[in-house]
Amino acid sequence: MIVRDEERFLPGSLSSLRGKVDDVIIVDTGSVDDTLSIARTFGARVFHFEWNDDFAAARNRGLEEVTADWILYIDADERLHTPGDRPVAEFLDPDAIAAFVRFKPKLNYTSYREPRLFRRDTRLRFAGKIHESILPAIDRICERDKLSITRTAIGLDHLGYEGDQAHKAARNIPLLRQAIEDDPNRVYYWYHLAESLAAIGRVDEALSVACEGLQAAQQRPSEKQRANASMIFQFLARTYLERGQDPSALIAEGLAAVPGDHALRFMEARAMLDAGEFETALQIAESLLSVDTNARSNDLLAFDERIFDEFAKDLAGVAAFRLGLFVKYALIECQQVVGPRVGIDRKQTTTTEAEGLRTAPWHPFRKGISFWFTAIDGRTAQTSKPSRVTSSLLRRISPYSLRRTISPPRSRASALPRSQP
Repeated sequence: MIVRDEERFLPGSLSSLRGKVDDVIIVDTGSVDDTLSIARTFGARVFHFEWNDDFAAARNRGLEEVTADWILYIDADERLHTPGDRPVAEFLDPDAIAAFVRFKPKLNYTSYREPRLFRRDTRLRFAGKIHESILPAIDRICERDKLSITRTAIGLDHLGYEGDQAHKAARNIPLLRQAIEDDPNRVYYWYHLAESLAAIGRVDEALSVACEGLQAAQQRPSEKQRANASMIFQFLARTYLERGQDPSALIAEGLAAVPGDHALRFMEARAMLDAGEFETALQIAESLLSVDTNARSNDLLAFDERIFDEFAKDLAGVAAFRLGLFVKYALIECQQVVGPRVGIDRKQTTTTEAEGLRTAPWHPFRKGISFWFTAIDGRTAQTSKPSRVTSSLLRRISPYSLRRTISPPRSRASALPRSQP
């Protein structure tokens, strides 16, 4: 672990390691708060490193002190968890050179696979002044020695992206520009630079950088590069939506490269709503609602879980309303919540059935869904614009649905995945 002034996050990280690892090595790059005393309280071994704007160099300094057979690298704002709180060693494959963990980049995101565990080997060293990575070294050994990278049920949750990140963006921009000079074909650098520029208001420059990143993705194609290029497509599509521009061509190109990019699919549904393609938008929303987020842990991309739940429901509700299917879609949504206890046919739902479902005492969202049935009857559902009463009630359920239904097209922050470079 490399740290600097991490008194806020460090206790939680070190607590999550207790009983799961044999030794903790911390490389401090100049803390002036209580970081060092906290580390020593937890029994960590602390070493000092003079900061030189090179994360890989600091990380490699820590590798010099390792005596265990396997290494887990972790940050102060991350939390380790294992099934049953068992030691990490119980999940390691003796025939593998490294292992993936299930990494959650933000709260309420799905996880993706990331190689955070590897054998102690002098050939394995980090590279990259920012977003340092051990994967290139692992890949070289895998190819040369015919070794594998195994997958584990070990999880890491990242907390550090919560709150305003503008200060980090300003810090990272010069480091990212230098990293691009050193390795111009690493797509993640371009993506992160574009996001950082946009975060401080330099959006036009960010768009130019993003387009250069897509060109770089063609130079060194790989599964990881395609995943990172997909994040650039997301950034471009989201920015287009925010500016009221049509992102359809960008989204189509991105999905052609990575069909499993659910964030792009979500933005595609939004674009379809703007274009009046309500049936297509509804189909996409329903497909997102059917995704099993628990099965996404071995993907290369992570997604905001809301695109599989409340965001998709908002999109579906607006699209169904425009198609005159609002009440019937609400019933189908209830069926998804309560399971097979109620049989609902989207094309053959009667007013009596709707009323019965609305008043069902076992329904967990009975109070909220009653607003839908109170506000929207068969006549209203056939109109293109909700009444004033309907709008008032819908506001209590979904401000997003209301905006999308009765206001001109306007974007909102969409779900961004995270992929470790």
